[in-house]
Amino acid sequence: MNISLDDKVRVVQKDEVLFKEGQNPTHLIIVKSGGILCLKRSKERLVPVMWGSNQKIIGEEAVLTGLEHGYSAIVMEESEIVEIDAQEIKRTMASAPAWISGLLATLGERANDTASAIAEHRIAHNELSGGQELAPQEEIRLKKLLN
Repeated sequence: MNISLDDKVRVVQKDEVLFKEGQNPTHLIIVKSGGILCLKRSKERLVPVMWGSNQKIIGEEAVLTGLEHGYSAIVMEESEIVEIDAQEIKRTMASAPAWISGLLATLGERANDTASAIAEHRIAHNELSGGQELAPQEEIRLKKLLN
């Protein structure tokens, strides 16, 4: 996917929390460059569920379903992002045929279910963590950012 929204690019710094698990969505985020780690709490642990990098979209499942975010997103290295307002997306979806809104909501629910399964079963994969191990010290550091 190659989405060009250069006039809306925002630079975010390492350790910025873009959203937290349980918050209502305000934006869908397109990662133009850099790296954003998406984490879900599972039994007092933080489990990486997705690595947002070049042209990946994060937070879409919450925006599409209207539910709270199922995971948190933390900037792991200086990144360029584009934020698309959730209300703008909802207005656009409202003008589309009903089956499109239903389809997108279903895809959002499936993404949430996948993130929950990854966290519950602690599935580890390079694509989920950006190749980064979540060492105990790093997990403690990230938990502090989320509190």
